[in-house]
Amino acid sequence: MDNLSLPPLTPERVTSAFDDLIKHDASRLQSLRAQNGGDLSSMVVNRTLDYTYSQAGGIRVGVVIFPGTLDDRDAARAVRLAGARVTALWHGDESLQNVDAIIIPGGFSYGDYLRAGAIARFAKVMEKVKDAAAGGMPVLGICNGFQILTESHMLPGSLARNANQKFICKEQDLVVANNSTAWTNCFEPSEAITIPLKNGEGRFVADKKTLDKIEAQGQVVFRYGSKNPNGSQNDIAGICNEKGNVVGLMPHPEHAVEAGFGVDRGDTFSVRAGVDGLRFFQSLVAGILKEDLRKFQLKGGVI
Repeated sequence: MDNLSLPPLTPERVTSAFDDLIKHDASRLQSLRAQNGGDLSSMVVNRTLDYTYSQAGGIRVGVVIFPGTLDDRDAARAVRLAGARVTALWHGDESLQNVDAIIIPGGFSYGDYLRAGAIARFAKVMEKVKDAAAGGMPVLGICNGFQILTESHMLPGSLARNANQKFICKEQDLVVANNSTAWTNCFEPSEAITIPLKNGEGRFVADKKTLDKIEAQGQVVFRYGSKNPNGSQNDIAGICNEKGNVVGLMPHPEHAVEAGFGVDRGDTFSVRAGVDGLRFFQSLVAGILKEDLRKFQLKGGVI
């Protein structure tokens, strides 16, 4: 999985969020227009996009693999489609191999013995993940990964058995509650999206004090849409830490990243064309590029 070659990035493969790196800096735009006779396309846009395209392929995302992990390959595919590279991180690794972000994918780590995520929290790699997250590194926990993040006390609350005591597998409507995290900046506020859900222990629970704090601080990232499938408190499907760099959710964005293999929208002419999940990974890449570009500019680089 490590160091796989990637095709050259093109404008069509890069999220529109990259354009925001230019468009949202109004004062700099006005200055550059004045310097270039009102024409930004050749000097500004092209040079900026050349820079972002060249840097995107250098972003490395670590995908953590435990005994029993199920969706690591799907997560890796999603990362590559967003333009970044993938580094496999084994549960016993004591180094994160200089990755820029981490994904803890779904599955049944250590067979879900004791309870989901309870053993994985003690893996050697998780010590490094916790340290990296404390330093601001983006971390995404999906399904079992979310359970591991709560067991590791990187996110508040816990995940319990679904209220109906059954395993659920369906395409799930979600509402974006926080689009300012490292993994959601390519979504619109209150946007409705659909990605797959599959779990038996996905019911988010927390004591009243914790729940009130999560709500007050804007740490709810996603809520279930038309119907709460598992009895989660306050319809919570995903949350983040106070910094917004660590996000956990029960639904699976990595299963809705490629047309033909995504969510079925019910449209005869676009079977399984739903790819809302791709923007999780594009958000990560766009956020890292935005920060890199800011540093590039501060060092005197061409915009």
